[in-house]
Amino acid sequence: MHGLRATSDILQKIMTEVDANLSKDVLNVLQRWRLDAEALDMPLTLYLGVDVGGTNTRVAVINEYERVCALNNPGPDQPKSGAFLALAKFKCSTLTTLIEKLRTVGQQLVQATKKKPISAVVSVAGPVTENGQKVSLTNYEGEKDLGVRQLPSILFNHESTRFINDLAASCQGINSLGEEGRVGRYFDQLWSNNPLPENLSLNPTNYLVLSMGTGLGCGVLAILPNGIHEVIALETGHISVTNMSHKHTDTPEEAQLYDWLSDRVYKGRHTVEYEDICSGRGLAACYQFVVRNSPHADKTLTPETIAKRAGDDPNAHKAMFLHYKYLFRVAKELCIGLNCKAFFLTGDNQIYNNEFVKNNQELFHKEFLDHPKVEWIKDGICYRQTRRTELNLRGALYSARRLAVSADIERDVEKVEKKKQLVKVPHPAWTLPPLALGALLCYATLKYFKKLQ
Repeated sequence: MHGLRATSDILQKIMTEVDANLSKDVLNVLQRWRLDAEALDMPLTLYLGVDVGGTNTRVAVINEYERVCALNNPGPDQPKSGAFLALAKFKCSTLTTLIEKLRTVGQQLVQATKKKPISAVVSVAGPVTENGQKVSLTNYEGEKDLGVRQLPSILFNHESTRFINDLAASCQGINSLGEEGRVGRYFDQLWSNNPLPENLSLNPTNYLVLSMGTGLGCGVLAILPNGIHEVIALETGHISVTNMSHKHTDTPEEAQLYDWLSDRVYKGRHTVEYEDICSGRGLAACYQFVVRNSPHADKTLTPETIAKRAGDDPNAHKAMFLHYKYLFRVAKELCIGLNCKAFFLTGDNQIYNNEFVKNNQELFHKEFLDHPKVEWIKDGICYRQTRRTELNLRGALYSARRLAVSADIERDVEKVEKKKQLVKVPHPAWTLPPLALGALLCYATLKYFKKLQ
């Protein structure tokens, strides 16, 4: 158990490396893990998590032994499920560079531990197919298609490696925080001034997860009969925007926004999707709509600049308000449709925009409750992320461990089945009814004595 606090201190450091070389501190921890395992005469079990972003890739591992130690003896800064060790963070935007740098990480990891991870999950931006075996990295330059078996074998066990969508990884990150009882450390409740307890866990209900970034990420943590939350990745950012009633005071302006966006994005052939408003490009589009009739307004502002100006510039404020108004509208529709009693707003953009959202919470709450089935969601809770954490990386590691556990269960089942097949099949006579079996034994006995005579 020694060294848990030292490991935890390293885990809290922000990764600043731009290449794939592991720091001296990280290598020391990996070597200590190996020596501890040898001293205790036990296997060193590692799970690997990778978060592939458009610019940066992050790599981390969890040591199962230290995870169990932390579970039994959690410290003030030590998650009960075991802290992860951040191995490396490097810049990357092509498949060739990604594979090469992951190979470099693998060489150093195996050299230090004499063991490669037993399972791995890679969080990616893009559609994942073939049961997690392939992905198309939409935010990469050049070739985008990547398969599990293209990943360097020195770091990845191909039989127990999977890709998951980045929003699904965020959902699993929340799942892991829920199991650790640490949700309240990174989220608060929007329309309530009461602070959340830091040891907050997830309730046995469905949770919606939304994240505005390059697009609109949507997912749901669906509660199963066994009490476990399972992630369902959604594409509901692409559903059509819901119109207000014809008597609503906002309807005329909204109709103008829909027509303007439809012409701009779809040449008027299709209606508007939520992602056309609830995304980086959506925020820029909202601003351009607001200033469309202002000849002197700068119509080339970036989403980042618009967000920065939302506090003092009326046009930026209006654009940001539309941007979030539709986020709460899609939250309302999905909470009703998916029977969710609460929803999470996640991501760095949400953290950055928290002050704006908090200042307009009453209007956003009003938007959320504006529905004929308001009774279904009147007690709905909005959790907004307030503190940065490697949510995708946490989710990838959490999924890697579940993948390893599932593989162990499958192997145990196979062993039982093989043992059953090895059991000798009894002679057909022993399957006869008792009277017939008795008669057969009597006949065989008489024949035997007759031979003796």
